[in-house]
Amino acid sequence: MKSRRLALAATAVLLASCSTIPTAPPPAVATLVCEPLLSKNAECVHRIDALTASAQTGSWGMGGRAAINHGRQSGSLGVEWEDAGSSGSYLIVLTAPITRQGWRLQEQNGRATLEGMAGGPRTGADGAALLREATGFEIPVQALRHWMRGYPDPSQRLDKAAFAGDNLATLVQGGWQIDYLARDVQGRPSRINATRGDDRVRLVIDRWGPLEQ
Repeated sequence: MKSRRLALAATAVLLASCSTIPTAPPPAVATLVCEPLLSKNAECVHRIDALTASAQTGSWGMGGRAAINHGRQSGSLGVEWEDAGSSGSYLIVLTAPITRQGWRLQEQNGRATLEGMAGGPRTGADGAALLREATGFEIPVQALRHWMRGYPDPSQRLDKAAFAGDNLATLVQGGWQIDYLARDVQGRPSRINATRGDDRVRLVIDRWGPLEQ
């Protein structure tokens, strides 16, 4: 237990030394709010069905920056993410820009491995649990694989979806609220806030494309 507290403290120091993400603009004003459990509004059904059907299942990648908060603990990281899509495999590289401390989280065949912590790699069935144990931060890895690209997580019930014009503005799933604050010229999300109680992940996506090693 003592060694884990020391590891968490060291991680907090490393993260606290990173650059911060500028304040994002407020979410766009929603023109259509859908709560599937409460209403079967025809337009909502159509929009949610279309959103789900358009979800891409192939491989993808991104690079960007994340600011993470858990209660009074906070930090910022560089993020590189490469995802194999429907196979469930992914590789996430997290970097503290100033210290250059890095962590690699990889999942293949239902087994996750986290590298970069004192004491050597850690393995388990749940990548988010490994990150939480190692850093103290709550990062919903599996759901973010879908939320980052502007789609609901198909493994969870959709509680709310709000649209601003043709674009998805807000999702509520699994207790998390995901706000889409900006998009690139191709309509892909470029600024996202995900919040649940005292946990918050603010993500700026600088690049969609293969992971940069």
